[in-house]
Amino acid sequence: MTLCGGHFNPATTLATFISGGLHIVNLLCYIPLQIIGAIIGAAFVRACLYEPTYSEIKGGASVFRGNHRIDGFNEWMIVNNWDTSPYLGIITEVIMSFMVFAAYLQANIDDRRSGKRKEPLVYGLAITCVTLASFYTAGAGFNPAVSFGAAIVSEQWADHYVYWAGPLAGAGIAALFFRIILGDEEKRLLC
Repeated sequence: MTLCGGHFNPATTLATFISGGLHIVNLLCYIPLQIIGAIIGAAFVRACLYEPTYSEIKGGASVFRGNHRIDGFNEWMIVNNWDTSPYLGIITEVIMSFMVFAAYLQANIDDRRSGKRKEPLVYGLAITCVTLASFYTAGAGFNPAVSFGAAIVSEQWADHYVYWAGPLAGAGIAALFFRIILGDEEKRLLC
């Protein structure tokens, strides 16, 4: 973990702040820097990839794959799209983000463990599981900054709000759940 706690995701930063693990000054500094870093990273990807490949993957932008208005990345995806709405995508993102950020808060913010050792593997495994579960429906975009950076550089804005509303709502719900029920005595609001 870095000095900042490995905050590369505005939703993670929001969940950590709501759960009492981050100061407001850090929140206000991290989020703009995360967005700037995502834009720079997306521009680097565009500079490094061969143009037909870059266009085929839509610049790496989070794409709502359950929507027939957006072509799939390849022939299999074009034929096998699920006919769902962006609102179902938001619900999927909220549920999956809740699971990711609940795991993050339990592994990294809760101080009840002996030795207070942080467990980044728990967070990584949670991301892996929910990405595999939601990739073909909602697109598995749990990081609004990455979605935004790729959308800016690739100019892919279709249903982009799904990748802000879902993860931020899921992070907020996970943080409130942590503060009310799961958190340690110091961070829990109710005894």
